[in-house]
Amino acid sequence: MNKYCVVTCIFNDYDLVREPLIIDNDCDYYLFTDNKNLTSDNWKIIYLEKFDTNLLTGVQKTYMWKYSLYKYIPNLSNYDYIIRIDASILIVNSLNEIIRQMREYKYDLSIGIHPDRNNRFDEYSVWESARNLESRFIEQYNNFVNDVMQNNNYYGLCENTVQIYKCNKKVFNLLDSCYAYINYYCNFEDANDQCYFSDILSFYIHNLRIHWHSNKLYIDGKYLCLYFHNTTDICICEDNNEGVIFNRPIIIDNF
Repeated sequence: MNKYCVVTCIFNDYDLVREPLIIDNDCDYYLFTDNKNLTSDNWKIIYLEKFDTNLLTGVQKTYMWKYSLYKYIPNLSNYDYIIRIDASILIVNSLNEIIRQMREYKYDLSIGIHPDRNNRFDEYSVWESARNLESRFIEQYNNFVNDVMQNNNYYGLCENTVQIYKCNKKVFNLLDSCYAYINYYCNFEDANDQCYFSDILSFYIHNLRIHWHSNKLYIDGKYLCLYFHNTTDICICEDNNEGVIFNRPIIIDNF
């Protein structure tokens, strides 16, 4: 089996270090941070000096890292796949089977579909109320939709808690585009990157072989477990075995 890596980040002490319960010999585990004092028994801590600034919020740092992460991974050519997880995710079992199937079916991406927010505006309304956002963030996103998407009729929302990327130029181009648009329209401020990512993916979807997974991939404890940020309280999410994205039904496979 070719090597792969799991990556996560903790900026501005936003979350806890969650030590994987199972360590795969074929996998490297990287935790990126702006905290020089962060330690771990299993994660290889990578301190990012340019992220160590009080001028940026934790959200800004996370977005900047999330869409340029492949540039910071040591020895990137060693890996077939990158599994990116939120710091709120605990690895509870070997992920080798996930990577085996990704390789067998030649997937470029594995992405979740949000179980209960089936359009961009529902997602943004939840984001606005949960984070008490200023109206300018909504206006910035609407400008993006008008300028770039031209009000294309779009249904379905990608879920960004767990994503798996094949190490190839097609995937990195997608991430680069997300970086460019989110930076241009909101300077990585507290705008909802799930909406931007879902829209931008529509330009790349025909050139990518995508595996769609549901929240069950990480809530049922088979591979991963989801917690509330910065707590040891398990977060139970609604599971969903089918969805609609880009105006077409999607069959969801949890490996």
